[in-house]
Amino acid sequence: MKAVKIISSVILILLLLTAESFVMGIFSVDRAVSKESVYEAMEESNIVSELVDEALSEETVNMGGTYGDMLDAVFRTQAVKDFLSDYMTAVIDAELYGNIYEEIGSDEFMQAFSEGIDEVNKSGSYNISAMESEFLKQAVQRKAPDLTQKLNSQADRYDSLDGEASEKMADGILSDMGFLSGPVKAVSLLVTALVCAGLIALCWTSKLGFLWCAVVTALISSVFWGLHYLIQGVISISASDTMMYLMIEKGFGSVYTAGFIIAAVFMAAFIIFRIIFRNKKKTTHNENISYTESTHI
Repeated sequence: MKAVKIISSVILILLLLTAESFVMGIFSVDRAVSKESVYEAMEESNIVSELVDEALSEETVNMGGTYGDMLDAVFRTQAVKDFLSDYMTAVIDAELYGNIYEEIGSDEFMQAFSEGIDEVNKSGSYNISAMESEFLKQAVQRKAPDLTQKLNSQADRYDSLDGEASEKMADGILSDMGFLSGPVKAVSLLVTALVCAGLIALCWTSKLGFLWCAVVTALISSVFWGLHYLIQGVISISASDTMMYLMIEKGFGSVYTAGFIIAAVFMAAFIIFRIIFRNKKKTTHNENISYTESTHI
């Protein structure tokens, strides 16, 4: 009976190791391509500035003087960055999940530009008068078709996560995102929870199930911790590569942090239940001795 229990425990531990690895892998990629990670990666990699620089270099030069500086300031406002970040998120989402996205149109572009002018005025960096605002809008409106075409062409470059390093990593990690569907994530999480619960139930007497769940979770989290810092060490100079690495880094970072927290909870549960079990066992033992002595008397 003891041998069967040991073999069953080993099988459950191996199943838990496999299931948790799969779950952490799914959620790390899911987190890496989330809107929050894409936005943060775009901010940190400065990819929006690169897009603006490449798409607007000629236009800002042609505007010249103060108006050129104003135009540049407007395109670097949070309103415009948010607009472009949302667009790039949609592009990457389309690339990875196959969802449909609409290219930037002149009307949407001009709306973001108008919000950018308001933001510049509020910040106090420039005091753009109504006449200057209208002048800038008219100038950008004339260039809007060319600007949106350039921005869309830039997005087309980045929707394949441009850069050799990024492309290789994308092919290896993010080539097929179908397994990230909601039902698969839910089922994999449920299976992991059931295996862990089975291990705890099997080892309930010794409470070692909690310890094994803690060890397995901490072990897998350590792997993702190592991958997280490995990614940090190989970030390249290219903004597109940097963005890709930052996204994956954030995915790994979120997973290993959550994993270590869960492992700590299991370890705390192991210690608490062991103490409770030991005290209960000791109390029962003392009660038995007292009963035996009273019966003997």
